[in-house]
Amino acid sequence: MTTEKLLIKVVNDLAERGVGPIKEYSGLLTSNESELQFLFHVVEDYRS
Repeated sequence: MTTEKLLIKVVNDLAERGVGPIKEYSGLLTSNESELQFLFHVVEDYRS
């Protein structure tokens, strides 16, 4: 496997590991899409 392919695979694996828990946890918080987007913005602002 080339270095580029390995790097893409590692990045993809990390992204998938981050998305899974977010999907699961966000479903527990709210089912309203606008509330979910608001929560994402709050977290993003808090982290910056």
